Amino acid sequence: MAKSFEYILDLIIAILIIFIFPMSLLNYQKETLLLDSAANSLDRFVNLVSVKGYIARDIYDEVSESVSFILPRCEIVLEHKQRVHHLDSSLEDTYPIYNYIYTEDIIEELNTGDNRYYFNHGDRIRLKLIKDGRLVTYVKSETIRGGS
Repeated sequence: MAKSFEYILDLIIAILIIFIFPMSLLNYQKETLLLDSAANSLDRFVNLVSVKGYIARDIYDEVSESVSFILPRCEIVLEHKQRVHHLDSSLEDTYPIYNYIYTEDIIEELNTGDNRYYFNHGDRIRLKLIKDGRLVTYVKSETIRGGS
């Protein structure tokens, strides 16, 4: 009786070691590779936007489809940190203040006019990837080098 219990216990441990642990490690590596692939895609998007100085609707759609294909149920969150110079009359000098424009407003602007959202030189764009309401990866924050 004790021998059969020992054999069953050995069999369970062997199954865990041979099958379950490698499968869990493989799944973890797969998730890491998918996140890296999505992050690379978004990184190229941010670099392109920082050089051109605008987001075009077709470019945004392309990167959005690419990310949703790689990671379903993920959402791209955009943040535009718009630099505006404020005149201080007491010092007779200007200093920068920042307005924040988020994804919904950027998408609304992409859907109107010439299907582009423009940045000014020195503005910042930040991208995050959200899945099921939690931050999956912080992709990039970049200063706009192109633009007006």
